[in-house]
Amino acid sequence: MIFIDHTDVLEGQVAVVDISGPLDSGSSTEFEEYANKILDGDTRYLIFNMEKVEYISSAGIGLMLYLQKTVNRLGGYLVLFQINDEIRSLFYLLGFEHILTIAESRIEAMEIIDRQMEIRETGEPETLEQPFSEDSPEESPEPVSLNDENESIEYIIQDKESLPARPEFKASLFDPFIIECSRCMALIRISEPGTYMCPDCHASFSVDDEMSVLYE
Repeated sequence: MIFIDHTDVLEGQVAVVDISGPLDSGSSTEFEEYANKILDGDTRYLIFNMEKVEYISSAGIGLMLYLQKTVNRLGGYLVLFQINDEIRSLFYLLGFEHILTIAESRIEAMEIIDRQMEIRETGEPETLEQPFSEDSPEESPEPVSLNDENESIEYIIQDKESLPARPEFKASLFDPFIIECSRCMALIRISEPGTYMCPDCHASFSVDDEMSVLYE
C-alpha cells in the first residue's frame, strides 16, 4: 500500500509530495492519478520526497520518467530528494541520474526549483543540467514501456551522441547504454554488441561494436 500527501508552496506553484510505501505496479497507477490531479491545476513544479520509498520497480521507474517528461512539457520541473542508497544505486546502474534530477535534501530541492523558475522568468537559455530540453520532439511518447514482470529487464537508447556521461564505474570496452525502440518507444538496455529483439513489440535490431543501432 502506498500513502501520498503533498504541501503547496510558493502560492501553489510548487507541490512537495511525500510518498510512503513501495512504488510498483500495484501503486503506480494511484500515484500517477494523484500527480496528474496536481498538474491539472496551476502547479508546474513537483518535488518528490522519497525518504519513505523503500522499493521501486520498473513500473515505478517508468512512471517517474513519464512524469518528468510531462512536467517538462508543461514548462515546469521535477526534483526527487532523500532517495535511499538502494534506489540511488539502481538509478546509477540504469543511467537515470542524468535524466531525473536528484537532490540530497528538501532545501537543496527547493534551491533547484528556485533556479529553474528564475530561468523561465528571465528567459535565460537552458543549461545541460535540465533533462529533456524543450528541443525534444513534440511526438515524444507518453509513459515509457517497462516490463514489471522482469526486474532484471534490459533497457535501451537510440543514438550514442545523445547519451549522458556515465558514472566512472561503468567504463568498459563496450559501455552499457540505453536506446528507445523506434516502433513502440520501449526502453532497452544494451550491454554488448549483437542482435536483439524488443521485449514489448518484438522488433528486431542489431548493435555493432561502435554502439550503432540498425533496425531490421
